[in-house]
Formats: sequence, C-alpha cells, structure tokens
Amino acid sequence: MADQFAGIISYLIGIGVMFYILFVLKGKKAEDPGMMLIGQPIQRLINLVIFGISIEALLIVAILMGWTKS
Repeated sequence: MADQFAGIISYLIGIGVMFYILFVLKGKKAEDPGMMLIGQPIQRLINLVIFGISIEALLIVAILMGWTKS
C-alpha cells in the first residue's frame, strides 16, 4: 500500500506542475495569440499539457482501482 501511496503522490505532483505550465501557457496565449514557443504554436503545447494531465489522472484511477501495482 505504501508503494501505491507514493505513486499517487508522484502523479499528483506531476499534475500540479502541469497545471502551472498550463496556466503560464494560457497567459502567454492571451498576451500574444500568434506566438510560437519551441517552434510550435502555443495552442498545440496547451493541448499536449492537457493530454498529459489526463494520462496522469487515468494512472491515478488505475492505481486506486487496482488495475496496476505501480
């Protein structure tokens, strides 16, 4: 159970960091909608961060449901 708790905490920290990145990117997009970052449009990066958040949330659910041992 301690391993599962550590995995959940790790995923929650990752989700928190990605939410911070998401809000920073949304702020940059509001300032300059046509801005490119790392050669990509900001909207594409926002979509990738949202996808990452959903994957980590799915992993948390999988751990809590017992589908994986993490």
